[in-house]
Amino acid sequence: MNVEPGDLLIFAGFDSLHRVTPVVGKTTRYVGTLCYKDRPKVMNSPEVQQLFYGRVNQG
Repeated sequence: MNVEPGDLLIFAGFDSLHRVTPVVGKTTRYVGTLCYKDRPKVMNSPEVQQLFYGRVNQG
């Protein structure tokens, strides 16, 4: 996955490592996670890419 400045990534939260209290009733929970890349061309390891995105960038 090639990410460029200003890109928006949307992913399935149930695949993310996190812990939250259960949502009760008809309430929908939306969570925004802000992050930035400060070292160009540095990528996560293939294992981390698979864990977070479900696939590995071959580039």
